[in-house]
Amino acid sequence: MRFQYMPFLWFFFSMALGIVVADLFPFDFYISFFALIIILLIFAGFQALKFKIDSTVLKIQFIFPLLIFFQLGQTLYLFENPNNDIYHVENQYLVGDKVMVEIEAISKTAGAYKKCEVEAKFIIRYKDTVPTRGKILMFLEDSTSKLQRKQICIVNAELTKIGNNQNPGEFDSQKFWKHKSIQNSAFVAEDQFIVVGKSDWEIMDLFIGLREKFASILDTFLKGDENAVAKGLILGDRSSIDSEITRKFGNTGAMHVLAVSGLHVAILVQILTLIFGLFSKWISKNQALILALIIVWIYSALTGLSSSVVRSALMFTVLAGSTLSGRKYNGFNSLALSAVLILVWNPHFLFDIGFQLSYLAMVGIFLFNKHLSVLFYTKFKWIQLAWEGTMVGIAAQIMTVPLTLYYFHQFPNYFILTNLGLMVFSFLVLALGIALFAIAWWNPLAKAVAFLLFWTMFAMLWIIDFVDSLPGAVSNGFVLQFWEVAFLFAVIIVFYWSLIKQKIKVLQPVLVICILWIGLLVSDRFQRMNHSQICFFQANEPTFVVQHGGQNFCFYANRNKNPKKAKYVAEAFQKMYPGMLHYFEISANRNTEIKLKKGFIKIEHLKGGYEIKLKGKSYFLATSDEHAATKSKIIYSPWLANKKLENQLAFGSIQFDL
Repeated sequence: MRFQYMPFLWFFFSMALGIVVADLFPFDFYISFFALIIILLIFAGFQALKFKIDSTVLKIQFIFPLLIFFQLGQTLYLFENPNNDIYHVENQYLVGDKVMVEIEAISKTAGAYKKCEVEAKFIIRYKDTVPTRGKILMFLEDSTSKLQRKQICIVNAELTKIGNNQNPGEFDSQKFWKHKSIQNSAFVAEDQFIVVGKSDWEIMDLFIGLREKFASILDTFLKGDENAVAKGLILGDRSSIDSEITRKFGNTGAMHVLAVSGLHVAILVQILTLIFGLFSKWISKNQALILALIIVWIYSALTGLSSSVVRSALMFTVLAGSTLSGRKYNGFNSLALSAVLILVWNPHFLFDIGFQLSYLAMVGIFLFNKHLSVLFYTKFKWIQLAWEGTMVGIAAQIMTVPLTLYYFHQFPNYFILTNLGLMVFSFLVLALGIALFAIAWWNPLAKAVAFLLFWTMFAMLWIIDFVDSLPGAVSNGFVLQFWEVAFLFAVIIVFYWSLIKQKIKVLQPVLVICILWIGLLVSDRFQRMNHSQICFFQANEPTFVVQHGGQNFCFYANRNKNPKKAKYVAEAFQKMYPGMLHYFEISANRNTEIKLKKGFIKIEHLKGGYEIKLKGKSYFLATSDEHAATKSKIIYSPWLANKKLENQLAFGSIQFDL
């Protein structure tokens, strides 16, 4: 892998390393900026001087571009760091201040509160108005549904740091929002904010307005889950999709279908190729390529410019440029170029799970797809296409499995079956969606297209339901450390190298290592499945799980008997400790008793909390400072935080082995 053949691959690794270093060891932005300027000046000086061909300086000067991109990654990341910006809301806000904000994005929610990403404009402190900037996550009460993007609001609510509950398997929301440049949040009642105006029009408002228009067309012709999933698949709007649908797509390995990604851009290019092929007498290949390029970028902007869509659009742009200029197309170099451009645009994308999985999937396809596709051939076109599509999925999965297990602790066992079934439907849904938008003005024909779209969506969701209902559809309990992920990627790369170079002596030990590692991983999963423990969660209501004999018994105190909040933490727990989940509401009954194969679980509602007895041990979950606990081990609910007390859920979940 010489530098001159794939320079952007080297540039990407250098830039990514700089971003990671800046994230781990943040320092002053100006120091990093001046270091970048100095390196650029030194490099320019070497370029201006003339060296002999055999000069040592000439041979090693390729290091300077790597240093430039390393320093560029650091500088761009530090530029986004609130600590380096004295005007950032993080450094300006004091308790009691009012904040003037602009609503940038609104997510639909089931309740009266709308999740909004806002940009801070001014801090109002008594009679002073202080300019500020920075994003905030706000949950604004909107019972009348009058909130809109671009509205300017004055908010009088306390900002709090976004943190994690430290529950097993739970999503790292703090890290997620940090890399969206958001570190504070606020819950704002209707009487705590007023709308005072609307911001000026911007170019992206055109695309957002188009997306909202297309979404309203889908709302007119489709209903229920079919409508919600269609908006997610076609427009990238997942706000209406039920959490159960999202869970099923994740369990079946089809999340890339649910969210607009590079797959959808590839399908769009195929659709455009078919359409332009009908007009080949009037449109030349180069003209068709330029038109397709324009439409792809419009679609990318329309769907929100996610990292995977931008990656695909950039790669298509490089491919189109190579075709138009008659130059050779290098897939790996183009992939790396798109990654560098995205990181220049927003260095935080490096930590985005979608960014990581999207690029790793493409690496897997580039490395393994051509070697897998040739393993089978048939003259039957549709069977061959199905085989090739399946091999693309397997090639992508080879490189994404380590990160999938690391982040989600689960593996969809029937992902091949799911992807085989959804290949055709993804194409049809996007094609029918485009057709519906084009002829929505003609109601009779629009209804006919919407009818076809509805049944296509129905069939797609049926496949998802069917695969999800199969025994062993998903395997939970895979917990990897970061060094294991790095080791796995190293094994995969060595495996590929030994396969291509036909190094049998290297290939055999690599295969043995893979088999041993899989054995250890399965063994660890088996131990987690058969672990016995009680886990108390940091939650807004008393919630705990007893794991015993391959069963997870979740107990929660909710007088409405709604296990929604309990399900969130219990299902996350189950990803790390698999077992059959059972839910029991305990606040309505004074005593709850569950018989086990060996022993029982007895829960008694006493003054100030709940006493739990099982396997000869006793625990007391205190919900009040005045409680009736005696000899039990006391666990204090999050709202009873006291630095002098032990076993406080305010600092995270607490687990005890049984």
